[in-house]
Amino acid sequence: MDYLKSTGLTIVLICDRALAALAAHWMKREGIHSVIYCEEPLVDIKRTINSTYYGLKGGAKRRVNALSSEEVAFLDLALKGNSLSSISLAMNHDIKKIYNMKDSIRRKTGTSLNQLLSGH
Repeated sequence: MDYLKSTGLTIVLICDRALAALAAHWMKREGIHSVIYCEEPLVDIKRTINSTYYGLKGGAKRRVNALSSEEVAFLDLALKGNSLSSISLAMNHDIKKIYNMKDSIRRKTGTSLNQLLSGH
């Protein structure tokens, strides 16, 4: 992400429903210009592309609960194959907080952690 930002190019994310919360996190914290949601009507996608081309913010009309920085750190550790107990140790949180974070991610993404990590 740091490399992409350093190029000075406009960054546009394309995501589905499951990754909308992560895209919202990156848009808030990482300077992403626009997000295109692939399940939107074609006319809305074209509008987002056109507004991005002309330097306007676009594609963020949808209200999405963004993942928190801790939830993104949790996902990063989970993607690396860590168990919930090892994530708990790495993040210095008790296991109950880790389970609550896992449930929060499930609610925001609309899918279970296993499905999210497996890509199904």
